[in-house]
Amino acid sequence: MVSTFGRPGGWGVAAGSLAPLVPGLLIATVEINEGTSGSLLLAAVAVGSILGGLTAGTAAAVLATAAYARFVLPPDHAVSHLAGFVIAAVVVLGVYWRAYNRSRDTEAARAAAEIRAHGLAEQVRILGPMLDSAPIGFALMDRGMRFRYANDHYAEFTGIPAADHIGRTATELFGAKIGRLVDKVVAKVLETGETQEAIVAPVEWPHGVRHYLSNRYPIRDADGTVIGVGSGAIDITDRVKLEQEHRRALAELTATVESAPSAIALLGPDLVFHQANRAFQELAGDGDRPLVGIALAEASGLPPLVRAMPGGVRESGESAAASDVPIRGDGVSFANVSCYPVRTSDGTLVAVALIVMDVSEQHRLAKLEAEAQALRATAELASKLEQAQQLARMGSWEIDLATGAIAGSAQMAAIVGDPVAFLSGTGDVLVHPVDAERMAREFERLRTGEAPFAGEFRLVRPDGMVIDVYGTGEVIRNEAGEPARLWGTLQDITAQRAQERAAEAAIRSADHARAQLEAEHQALQMFVRAMLPASLPVAPETEIVAAYLPVVERVDIGGDWFDSFALPDGRFALAVGDVTGHDLRAATIMGQVRNAVRAYAVEDPAPGEVLRRVNHLLTRVSDLDLATMVYGVYDPKTHELTWANAGHPAPLLRHRGEVVQLDHPSGMILGVFADDVHYAENTVRLAPGDTVLVYTDGLVDHRTADPQQSMRDLVALVATGARTPERLLREVTDRMLAAGGQEDDVCLLAVHRLPEAVPPQPATTHDRVPKGAAVPPPTAPKPGPAARAA
Repeated sequence: MVSTFGRPGGWGVAAGSLAPLVPGLLIATVEINEGTSGSLLLAAVAVGSILGGLTAGTAAAVLATAAYARFVLPPDHAVSHLAGFVIAAVVVLGVYWRAYNRSRDTEAARAAAEIRAHGLAEQVRILGPMLDSAPIGFALMDRGMRFRYANDHYAEFTGIPAADHIGRTATELFGAKIGRLVDKVVAKVLETGETQEAIVAPVEWPHGVRHYLSNRYPIRDADGTVIGVGSGAIDITDRVKLEQEHRRALAELTATVESAPSAIALLGPDLVFHQANRAFQELAGDGDRPLVGIALAEASGLPPLVRAMPGGVRESGESAAASDVPIRGDGVSFANVSCYPVRTSDGTLVAVALIVMDVSEQHRLAKLEAEAQALRATAELASKLEQAQQLARMGSWEIDLATGAIAGSAQMAAIVGDPVAFLSGTGDVLVHPVDAERMAREFERLRTGEAPFAGEFRLVRPDGMVIDVYGTGEVIRNEAGEPARLWGTLQDITAQRAQERAAEAAIRSADHARAQLEAEHQALQMFVRAMLPASLPVAPETEIVAAYLPVVERVDIGGDWFDSFALPDGRFALAVGDVTGHDLRAATIMGQVRNAVRAYAVEDPAPGEVLRRVNHLLTRVSDLDLATMVYGVYDPKTHELTWANAGHPAPLLRHRGEVVQLDHPSGMILGVFADDVHYAENTVRLAPGDTVLVYTDGLVDHRTADPQQSMRDLVALVATGARTPERLLREVTDRMLAAGGQEDDVCLLAVHRLPEAVPPQPATTHDRVPKGAAVPPPTAPKPGPAARAA
């Protein structure tokens, strides 16, 4: 055991160094406020100093500082709190040092002073490593106001290396101006022994003005004598500048709001005014009465809607607005009101803003503009009414029954000459004798108020010309219900009646012409049907189906055709063609080309040879025209189709759900070149279930559609269409020519090889006659059993 201020033993140093562990463990496990926690740790530093002396106390201070930083330090103001604790720990050590040295006798005072100085240096040596990395600027000065320690952060503030501070005064380091300020504060601390805390002071360094938050405190020896001054500082220049800018911006904003012509106010969540400019105060009824601090409910001078809106915004959290709100009850003062919540970045409602913009002047201008517009409209209406009367050849008249005064419009005068003379029965224009008695009777009934008048009659002008007019008349009654005035109109309908008579004659003529055209169209349709085959051959394991679709809305006819017939060698010829033109001549040439194909095919059925001879015929006979054609020969034994193409759309082959265009070979259109033209041939073998479709261009060529897209649509329809050729043709034509899209005659011919184990079906032809078409039945022999009209 040693005395309190004696030289401690080894166990005392160890126990004193570890003294902060006890309160540190307590703070780590039990929730204790910051003040109590700091006091316990500082008490542990004091106990450690008592048990183990200055060395143990210093170690205890370091350990207590670490525990404070780890378990107590708050997230905000971390630097200042840590600096305060370090300073407090140093003060505790100073107190211990003072108590320790007080036991010395007076005789050793000077030696004690040297020891205290040595102790200060020792403290600097011990605390220096910790303070060197402290996040605040820290410095120690002795009683001679010379620096004994300065860390790197402090050196950053002064712009002088930390080592250059040691042993020098502030005046020597910073010059007389800054030195006097520092010496004054240090001298006061040395004199009073009191701590100066939270001092915010600007310092004019050579490198610019900086602002510091600092505190200065005395360092005492064991006797309580102040042996030095410690200084901790934080550079808050950026914060000060931000606050200055904020205050300046706030002042500018306040001035802007105050001088704004709109009424602007800011209310807290409790709907108490926080800010209100003069315009808003005037809106509330008293421009000199400040509204700040007054509840919204007490501002009785505000319009009810303006007073009610902030409460709704506070409850809903949504903005609100209203236009053309009456604000003074005088019928001429209006405002647009906007109210919206003011929130922090985390969404917390902190205020409600209210803006009232006076739009009374706009209302007044709008009212004046509306009145001016009404006057312009009235004048324009009067002008247009006069113009309308002129265009409609209609005039108006009026008779005052009390005075007998008669008035008529300008157009009335244009029809009857003098309206007054006409209505009084003395004018040159008279009612036709046939209508005179009836009109006199009607006018008398109108005068007596029995019934209004509306009817047609005739007038005879002085030159003997008779015109047709339509007149109206009605009684205008006074407040007592008695007849006061007669008012009516008179319209010259001579031209209208002449046009109606002409229109009736034109309609009769058009009906007669339409009947003739329909008869001609029916005759042409019968002619075309007579030119097409009545039936198609029946081939083993094969179906041959065809369809012809004329455009019934057009009177003329086209040159589209198809044909199929048996050849002498047991094969079958197939042909689909289109002769240019849409008239009887095109239909006649179509019949000649079809007959020529049949004749040439019997002599030599080779597709290339048939097309060559047809081309030779068309170029040699001047009465013939251009044509396109696909001609082929089908062998039912080998199921091979050999074909040639003369400028016609390429046939389509459907094989196992996929469709390809048989665009090779392709040859020149028939009838262009007189010299012999070679037409190449190609052959394809149909597998069971395969279908070849040949068609004319009317199927895909439409003015309102993209031909390439139409072709893609056709390929898709054939690929996914019915497996039987008859249904396939029906689906293709229904879809491709839907919604009235057909603009040209269409022929289709399909060759379908039946799937295995399916018996052959009779070949079929289809003539689709759209609803409403006047097409008589063909006079040619009836088709086979499977043929029917589509």
